[in-house]
Amino acid sequence: MTTAAGLREDDPFFNESLLLMAGIFILSVIAHAMGGAAIALSIAWLPFLYYGLFVAPVNITARCLLTAGVFIEPPDMVPGSGYWVSPLDSANETMYGSLHALTGIPGLSVPLAFVCAVVLYFRARKVTRYRDNPLPPVPAVKSLRAFMIALAVLEVYGILRGGAIAPSFFQILHLITRPAVAIALLYSIRGEEDVRAYGTILVVVACVRALLVLWVYFVVCLPQGLVPEYCTTHGDSVVFDAAVLVVIANHIAVRTRRSFWRMVLVTLYMLLAITLNNRRLAFVGLGGGIVGMLLWLPPSPTKKRVLRTMAYMVPVFLGYVLYGADQKGPLYGPARLTMSVLSQEDTSSDSRNIENDNLVATLQDHPITGSGFGWEYKEVVRLYDISEFFPLYRYIAHNTVLWLVSICGAVGFYFLWRTYATAAFFAARGYLLALSDNDRAGALACIGIVVVCIASDWGDQGLVSYPSLMIFGAVYAVASNICGRAERALADAMGVKYVAFRGG
Repeated sequence: MTTAAGLREDDPFFNESLLLMAGIFILSVIAHAMGGAAIALSIAWLPFLYYGLFVAPVNITARCLLTAGVFIEPPDMVPGSGYWVSPLDSANETMYGSLHALTGIPGLSVPLAFVCAVVLYFRARKVTRYRDNPLPPVPAVKSLRAFMIALAVLEVYGILRGGAIAPSFFQILHLITRPAVAIALLYSIRGEEDVRAYGTILVVVACVRALLVLWVYFVVCLPQGLVPEYCTTHGDSVVFDAAVLVVIANHIAVRTRRSFWRMVLVTLYMLLAITLNNRRLAFVGLGGGIVGMLLWLPPSPTKKRVLRTMAYMVPVFLGYVLYGADQKGPLYGPARLTMSVLSQEDTSSDSRNIENDNLVATLQDHPITGSGFGWEYKEVVRLYDISEFFPLYRYIAHNTVLWLVSICGAVGFYFLWRTYATAAFFAARGYLLALSDNDRAGALACIGIVVVCIASDWGDQGLVSYPSLMIFGAVYAVASNICGRAERALADAMGVKYVAFRGG
């Protein structure tokens, strides 16, 4: 997904993504000083939104949406854990806050990100149909449409059963944004250069967001003698993991000195950010993503060397974890986080285990059809009462996989979860059929990032995390595009029509 052999040396959209983030940062600081997010929306954002959504080429609009969507912090994730007021505060409220709160328009409770995705989808769909641009693969489109239809059916089903309407909207808001972003990017992506640009965006945004982690830890908290619970947001775990997997996949595909040092430097930088951000699930997701990529690599001398090196490193890593688990200091942060994952003896793990048991108990009432949206999960056992701070906590669980199963049942879960299977299928097949090193790197990275997203869904409300859904949308579009172009080229070489491009 980043620069590969045979392509121009400069990473596409590198300067542009930096410029866009700088503009967002400056406008947000000015808007905050002038009175808040509403001013940012009405004065500063509207001209850029109009140009981006209605004038710029759709693939450039998609790149900007991905950059802004991953860079800006969702306010519901409490950026900075209350230790400071983020300079992106105004942008956060503008991008991911309720448009009703910003504009005063009744019923407009969706975020600006959702509106941008919908507008981009209809514009990109029109451009794709009436210009000489290839349609996305039909199975990719159908999987997203099935997701949206299943979501609507489960919403109506839950309300007809007596579910609460207002909390049900809270439950589906992020879920309905997920396919909207994915299908918008799917129709907007134009080919190999966009694949490369998406990878550049993920790495650059992750590096900039890591600067925020360092600022909060060393400038805001450390002088006060504080060790922050987390520095930016929980959603950054997926962002940092994705950046590492992109540079690893790029080096596997290219194997140049430049790609090697890029991989080493970015990986070490991201590991530092993950450690200071204190998100142990990020290490789990990263490890799972790397394993997923390695398992899909075909047998080769390189794969054997990598696996042999990993086998040699296991005793070293175990020694580091066992020794560092009781030590202090940032150097041993990964060891402490890893040991906490293995031991599962802290209060956070206890609460998650009890919550999982409650979700399983909820599922037993309606294992096939689920309860539908608008219903709480059964709290058979309560460890802590957090209703004072989060009255709707029983409507969305931390384990959004089990939560989704309890809400949707086996049937509904199949239609909602199959988007992961679709993305993984296109990524895996795209890797085998890739037309270039760049496409091969992009497909391989997508395989790993799918694993990261699933880990986030299981442990940290990933299904209702805007950074996660933005990144998944990019992965879905990239994997489908790589596989679709490769299949189409193969069909053209064989002199047959590629039926997966009919309709759409």
